[in-house]
Amino acid sequence: MMGLATIADAIAKILQEATWWDVLGYAGQLIFASRFLVQWIASERRKESVVPVSFWYLSIVGSLLSLAYALTTRKIPFILGYLLNCIPYFRNLVLIHRKNRSVRDPRDRVSFVPPCAHADPVVAVCRRCGTFDCATCARPREGRCATCATAVPA
Repeated sequence: MMGLATIADAIAKILQEATWWDVLGYAGQLIFASRFLVQWIASERRKESVVPVSFWYLSIVGSLLSLAYALTTRKIPFILGYLLNCIPYFRNLVLIHRKNRSVRDPRDRVSFVPPCAHADPVVAVCRRCGTFDCATCARPREGRCATCATAVPA
């Protein structure tokens, strides 16, 4: 069994031998992994499964950094693993922003039903995470987003 000293020595050796490309690769992996934490926190706050807009931005940044690192390794399976990842992430952002733009138009707000049981018209869209709130959901939080707790203009 490895002791703490052995683990610390192994980490110290890795850090001594790390190049800037390695740091970039670690950063990419850390950013990509952090998106799951962001999604978990958002879902816990909302008490339902949600995918905040920041999830997709973290996916893009983490994938691009990991792709940059993968290109330096010249390992085809690693490069192919990150090469096309950003396509669905960008597409999801386009779909989200189109939906937000249409909901911000007052003529569309009445016809849009938010993803809640109240079925009231949307009264607020969080500019930070893209969450929609109906009148009933927004009232108890006094204009704060349920997902990220940012102040939401009505």
